Amino acid sequence: MITAKLADDLNLGRVRLASGPSFVSPLGLVPKHDGGWRRIHDLSWPPGQGLNQGIPDSWSAIEYMIIDNIYEQVIQAGLGCVIIKRDIKDAFRIVPVAEDNQHLLAFQWNDSTYVECCLPFGLATAPYLFNLFAEALHWILQCLLPAFYINHYLDDFIAIARSPSVFDPMSAFDKVYNRVTDYLRIPRNTKKDQQGTCVTVLGIQIDTLAMEARLPPEKLCRATLDAAAALNAASLSLKQTERLTGLLAFCSRVVRLGRTRLQSLYTFQAAFPHGSSARRRIPYEVRDDLEWWRDSLSLFNGVLLIDPCRRTITHLYTDASSTGQGLFFFSSKSTLDCWLAHCHQLHPSNAATLALAQDAHVHINTNEVDAILQGFLLFSHHWLHHTLVIHTDSSTAHTGLKKGFLHGPPNAPLKSLLILAAARDIHIVPHWLPSGENKLADALSRPLGIEPPAWFSSRAPQLNTGHLKLLWNGLSANTRSVYLSVQRNYEKHCALQSIPAWPVSKHSLTSWLNTRLLGNASQKAIKPDTALADLAALRAYHIDNFLDDKLFDNKHFRRLIDGARRLNPITKVRVRKPISRDTITKLSAGLATLPLQPLEISAKALDDLNFATACRVAFAGFLRLGEFTYKTEDLHTCSIFSPTKLTRSDVRFSSSLDHAQLTLKRSKTDRRHEGVQIILARTGDGACPVEALQKLLLLDPRGPDAPLFSFHRRPFSRNNFLSTLYAKLRSLGIRTDGYSGHSFRKGAAQHAHDNPDAREMDFGGVQGVFYDERLCPVQA
Repeated sequence: MITAKLADDLNLGRVRLASGPSFVSPLGLVPKHDGGWRRIHDLSWPPGQGLNQGIPDSWSAIEYMIIDNIYEQVIQAGLGCVIIKRDIKDAFRIVPVAEDNQHLLAFQWNDSTYVECCLPFGLATAPYLFNLFAEALHWILQCLLPAFYINHYLDDFIAIARSPSVFDPMSAFDKVYNRVTDYLRIPRNTKKDQQGTCVTVLGIQIDTLAMEARLPPEKLCRATLDAAAALNAASLSLKQTERLTGLLAFCSRVVRLGRTRLQSLYTFQAAFPHGSSARRRIPYEVRDDLEWWRDSLSLFNGVLLIDPCRRTITHLYTDASSTGQGLFFFSSKSTLDCWLAHCHQLHPSNAATLALAQDAHVHINTNEVDAILQGFLLFSHHWLHHTLVIHTDSSTAHTGLKKGFLHGPPNAPLKSLLILAAARDIHIVPHWLPSGENKLADALSRPLGIEPPAWFSSRAPQLNTGHLKLLWNGLSANTRSVYLSVQRNYEKHCALQSIPAWPVSKHSLTSWLNTRLLGNASQKAIKPDTALADLAALRAYHIDNFLDDKLFDNKHFRRLIDGARRLNPITKVRVRKPISRDTITKLSAGLATLPLQPLEISAKALDDLNFATACRVAFAGFLRLGEFTYKTEDLHTCSIFSPTKLTRSDVRFSSSLDHAQLTLKRSKTDRRHEGVQIILARTGDGACPVEALQKLLLLDPRGPDAPLFSFHRRPFSRNNFLSTLYAKLRSLGIRTDGYSGHSFRKGAAQHAHDNPDAREMDFGGVQGVFYDERLCPVQA
């Protein structure tokens, strides 16, 4: 093959026999895209001493045309404009080398020494020198063809008719182009000629009728597989990194936001020593970007809409609070529009109120970014090829959308929403606004609890308000919150897999269960019992929406969960220690030293009084922690707090003060919501709940609708109560390991079980029904 090519070059005068001492470098063959081979002259050999190493980098620096220039010109030329592509044959080989320099470009073949008379492939300055020639040809064509945009990328020349009024643009261009190339004796490669409204430019197919840029399917598939393969490797070589970075850089011409996900790869590549054969471990930031590429490309259809004027403009407003997330969207004709001008036409189906999953450790910044992600998961299928103006009052979310990256937990939801934006070619325009201008999204972010939120109502717009209210309250708010978290996880999985989420199908449920039970790079495997609860969450959606729920009874899914039980080792069950009556006495010993007048008591003493009374009442009444604690947001709506939580009006003392009656309006076992009457007996000892309640009402007087228990300047929440409990236990020299909110019920049940004769005295005269129904489930 080299012999044949050498003979051709000798005939064309591109190579000659050496006539004196020469600098010899080896030859090589590299594959061409059309299946042929190109002879190259390896002028970088030997490493560090080759001819190329003696050429300063500044002599070979060149700035190439980018595909964005073509996009802009197509937009300017208009819909259906004609693109003409022409190619110069043998490019570098038509530019001669000065005779004084030819001896530096020598090679040996079949015992003879030859020198290059034209620019060889492999010379560092060859692209730069050829480009000087191409620039001259470019200038000539532009002067002779003012009705065209002229571009070149080395030997590729691309012309775009500036206006549809140009008559027969292909003939007009070729008439001039052929005359100039013939005059300059530039060989034309007619096999690569393309023209029309759909032409491949720099490897990207541009369709001026649809105003789209398309990534070739084979490149899309190869890039997806290569990114996944790199993630499965522990390390990469320089050659592998260069090949992967080059391929992804090519894809970034079409994949929206792709260029922002290349910087870590460039940095990683630059850290290799030049010519090194060593391998380097893949750092976290590179893995993070490769995961983004893998997930984005697997969802992407390869199409980019290049004309912004043809994009629908959509506005998305989001906000997050401590209780939930709110969002809504609408379409308009300007990126500067405000929701107030469109509020009369906002449709409930374009809004959502999402209750937050029960995770007290999630920072508000993470929730703000996650609110935007939920908008993408719920509605991004409506925003294909849209310009999406995202309005947020969170500076963190705004910064992340502008930079494409955030440090810490908020980066996870940001990464997921950017994947969906890239996959659906959504052009994001972030916009920060003051909280005062985001009132509607703020209102949507605060679910009312008893009233069904907007996201729930939008699921069944055909149902009337009363129907929806009954349906919403068919499950407790806590259960709804837990189920919603599961449903959102399922919807996210389906969105990433491009599977319809609702109604649940065998395919979608199997795919999701496999991921949940086995885990993947983004989430840990869940326990089999959790998977059973997850099925209940999806079934609840079907029940709410009149969908058939027989699928969830299919034994195939139970067998999958049983398989997970066999594969996973049995985890050690967390032991919950009971709090004994003696410990209750020690925890509330401070009640005996409190002053007799409310004005003489400090804020800290009031906190101790509320805590101690809660401990005694929880023990005597076998209360669950959630039955006497509450969240900050629960206090925002009195119409909801009073009918569901313990208030001062729920305590009644008998005329003889020998017992108190506590009305528990909501209980986990009270499925009819009729309320539970709990009798608290006066015991006369250091754990007496009646004495504690009397002191509480005397020293900390509040209105009848006020919470029964409270802390100064902080809510009487689960976390605050437990942190106080652990601090008190440590001060008593008691290890806190194993103690939890359930310890009060377990301690009371243990005491009743061990002291059957004391039930009447310690727990009041309801041991028959009360003990059997509330104690037996937690007997030690």
